[in-house]
Amino acid sequence: MTDDRVDLSSLDRETAPPPELERALVRSLRRAGFLRTKPLLALGGWAAAAVMAGIALFLYVHPPSAARSPSPQYILLLYESPQFRGGSHSEYAAWARRQHPRIVGGEELAQPTVTAIPGASTPLPSDQPRFAGYFLIDAPDDAAAVELARACPHVRHGGSVVLRRITR
Repeated sequence: MTDDRVDLSSLDRETAPPPELERALVRSLRRAGFLRTKPLLALGGWAAAAVMAGIALFLYVHPPSAARSPSPQYILLLYESPQFRGGSHSEYAAWARRQHPRIVGGEELAQPTVTAIPGASTPLPSDQPRFAGYFLIDAPDDAAAVELARACPHVRHGGSVVLRRITR
């Protein structure tokens, strides 16, 4: 067996190989089955450009779902009165998952309330409803948003909800 190794370290790396060498290498790789003709490129430049333009037009008209994420049009505010009997975090999370994609987001608020108003030293009266959390809703109209608000588990536990449209 002969050793076909050649020391290439002395070659200038900036010199491009001659075009006929690249064509010969590609032909050889195709004959060996390592490369196949790409159908799109075999059609020619204009056909390939037309196909690419069609794909771009399709993506413009039908953007991927990540680009179409819903923007909330309503906020559902959750209030707890002294009569509130409580509900579990998992119950609210399960309800929100069942409402997908109408529920866009939401958060439970931590207690105690942090007073952020300069000069205000008096806490809210304990008999007043406490703002406990919210859900962001993407609904096609007011009726659909109201229906979703009525189904919120917060209402079943003695809490009250306020539905407000978000203005843009």
